Amino acid sequence: MFQKLLKKVLPISFILLLAGGPLLGNSILKVVCLDDSGNPIKGVKVYLQGLGSQDKPEDEKSNRSGVAVFKGLPDDFYRVWAHQKKFESTYLEFIRLEGGQQQEVTLQFKPGDHYDRPRNGGCNIYRTAQSGNYD
Repeated sequence: MFQKLLKKVLPISFILLLAGGPLLGNSILKVVCLDDSGNPIKGVKVYLQGLGSQDKPEDEKSNRSGVAVFKGLPDDFYRVWAHQKKFESTYLEFIRLEGGQQQEVTLQFKPGDHYDRPRNGGCNIYRTAQSGNYD
């Protein structure tokens, strides 16, 4: 009986895998981290979390070009926040990724001492052009 079930489930799983099924994400988010003069900042710890997720946030560090890339993201609304020593924490509210698209957002950091978790008054909050458009 198990072999019969396996013969039915494996082909369906393979088809979903080839089609980039609903469990596999294929969107990309590129986060550019800049100082207040527009220069890239290396080593910024950037966090990303889907709004409906209870999982631990994903994190990446920015490269020498100030870019952190998140790949394989499922369709969702996301929050992005970042920390770097000697800069205020920065928080971007509500990015929507869907349909395998690639998006780029820029976080601008101001000098400061807020190298801790985002909280009201403790970070710069940016809203994207998509904010408020939650169709």
